[in-house]
Amino acid sequence: MSRHLRVRPRFYLVLAVAAAGLTYVGWTVLGHGPRVSHRPPSSRRGSGPVVPPRAQYTKVEGTFQRAPSQLPLPLNDFAAVAQPGAEAIIGGYTRGGRINPLIYDLTGHGVVAEARMSRPHANGGAVKLGSEVLYVGGSHRPGMLSARIQPVEWIAANRSAPGKYQSLSRPLAAMATAVGGGAAFAVGGRLPQGASNLIYRWHATGSPRLWAHLPRALIHPAAAIFHGTLWVVGGFTPQLGYADAIYAVNLRSGRATRVATLPVPTAHAAVAQFNGRLWILGGKTPQGPTRHTWVIQGPHTIASGPRLPMAVAGANAFVLDHRLWVGGGQGASGQPLQRLWWYVPPAPRPHRSRSSAPPARRAQTGYSS
Repeated sequence: MSRHLRVRPRFYLVLAVAAAGLTYVGWTVLGHGPRVSHRPPSSRRGSGPVVPPRAQYTKVEGTFQRAPSQLPLPLNDFAAVAQPGAEAIIGGYTRGGRINPLIYDLTGHGVVAEARMSRPHANGGAVKLGSEVLYVGGSHRPGMLSARIQPVEWIAANRSAPGKYQSLSRPLAAMATAVGGGAAFAVGGRLPQGASNLIYRWHATGSPRLWAHLPRALIHPAAAIFHGTLWVVGGFTPQLGYADAIYAVNLRSGRATRVATLPVPTAHAAVAQFNGRLWILGGKTPQGPTRHTWVIQGPHTIASGPRLPMAVAGANAFVLDHRLWVGGGQGASGQPLQRLWWYVPPAPRPHRSRSSAPPARRAQTGYSS
């Protein structure tokens, strides 16, 4: 009578698990298995596109509160430039799509009408080179773009002065402007043929010239000179999508490098430097105007700032009386806004000295001394 060994099914299950474990250990130890790369994405080798390093996202505390002053009328797409003790508010669209013909001086105590422009402008930019304020491009009537770079005093003088202005190589609007290192820049924007990836540069004594190119065309990007570099943030793509790239443009070579990514794709945002940081305020996202603010502290550090009191796109931001201001623009309804807000930093935390600190509690170990 022969005996048959009976093997239980549990034996096969244990054998399968052991074999799988030995296979995994062998592949991992011998280096045949999948490896995890600890390099930042920008340093990986390969023929694909270079991906910027992942930014470190932090948070900036504080609030935006209603300022005691407001714009003289609802405005969006206006230009603003610093003047001694004031901020010049130039042009812009008001209700009904009309263009504001006046130049105002905004101070901490209110708004004063400075002059009237002979040809009202909107959707351009203003820069200050030396003692001269220049208005760049823009539109003086629907669908008509300007290539002129002309002194604001001459625009407001209600007279003709041939040869007083300079010109870009093409009519341009909806661009970003920046000033730094004795030069002015016009970045991206809208040409008669569509979106632009051009960067113009000029000095107080020279003519504007085409200086560099962005990796892609952008309408209504935000731009500023920050830490000796031209930063370009967000914007509309040629298909009216929303860009999330943050580019750093070398001021010597003109080479643009993508260094980070916005947490939310944003266009038509306000930008200002304040307390050694670059602030991106409001703007338009795929969900509409936003209350978000982003604070760039370095190439790979982006902080979430305090939210604006209301969603706004096409606003302007500036520093006046040692405060960060933001205002105007369009709300969720699409109508221009008249309000101004300023940033209020958090109250400093009281310093607690060691002598005033409560004595540290001894940890309970369960043993008596």
